[in-house]
Amino acid sequence: MKSVLKFVAAQVDWAKRKSRSTINIQKNKTLQSEARFAHRKRRIKDFERVLGVEFKDQALLHEALTHSSFINENPGTNLSSYQRLEFLGDAVLGSIVALELFQSFPSLGPGELTKLRAELVQSQSLADIGSALSLGAYLDMGKGEEANGGRTRRSNLEDSVEAVLGAIYLDQGIDITRRIVLEWMGDRLKTLEFQREIRHPKSLLQEIVQAREGKTPKYQVSSVCELGGTQTYTIDVMIGNLVMGTGAGASKSEAEKLAASHALEQIYDA
Repeated sequence: MKSVLKFVAAQVDWAKRKSRSTINIQKNKTLQSEARFAHRKRRIKDFERVLGVEFKDQALLHEALTHSSFINENPGTNLSSYQRLEFLGDAVLGSIVALELFQSFPSLGPGELTKLRAELVQSQSLADIGSALSLGAYLDMGKGEEANGGRTRRSNLEDSVEAVLGAIYLDQGIDITRRIVLEWMGDRLKTLEFQREIRHPKSLLQEIVQAREGKTPKYQVSSVCELGGTQTYTIDVMIGNLVMGTGAGASKSEAEKLAASHALEQIYDA
C-alpha cells in the first residue's frame, strides 16, 4: 500500500512539474512574442522617420516590410508578405514616372519615353534607392534568407521599394506618393534631362523655339562638298526666315545636330 501511495505521489509531483514547465514555456513564448512585437513596432517607427511619412495604418507598412521567407518560417503568424503591395507599387511607380517624363520631354515620342521610363525604374535603380534608405535593415525575413545575404540582395531591395510605395499610396494617396518618388529619383531625373540635352540638341532647340515663338525650326541643305570620295553636308537651321545656326558633317543627321547645337549657343549667349 505504501508503495502504491509513493507511486501516486510521484506521478502527481511529475504532473505538477510538467504543468509548471509547460506554463513557463508558454510564458517564455509569450514574452518572446511581445519582445519581437515591441522591437518590430520600434523599427517601423524608425522607418517612418526615414521616409518622412507617418502612416495612418501601420499594418500596411508592416506588410510592406515582411519578406515571404519570414512567413514560411513562422507559419502561425497572421501576417502577409509584401508581394501584393509590390505588385501595386510597381504599377504606381510606372504611372508617376510616365507622367513626369511626359511633362518633362514634350517633344519625345512614346518609344523614346518608354525607354527613358525603363531606364529610371530598372532593377539597379530601385535597389540603389533601397540601399540609400537602408531598407534591408528594416525587413522581417527568415533566418535562412538573412544568413544568405537577403538584407542586401538586389532583388529583395527592388521588390521591397515597390512594396513600400504601394503601402504609401494606399495610406497617403497619390500626391504624397508622387512627392516621395520625385524625392527618391530627383537626381536621376536631372541627370536624364542633362543627358537628353547633350544627346538631342534638335529636340531641345525645338522645345525652346516652340515655347518662345510658337514656331518649329526647319533644316535646309546649303551646300554639299565632295573631297576624296567623302561628302560633307552643310546645313542651316531656320527659324522663320532667320538662320539661327549652321553645321557641317559627313551625314545630314550629323550636320543637323551640329546646326542645332550652334543655334542653342546663339540662344544661350543672347
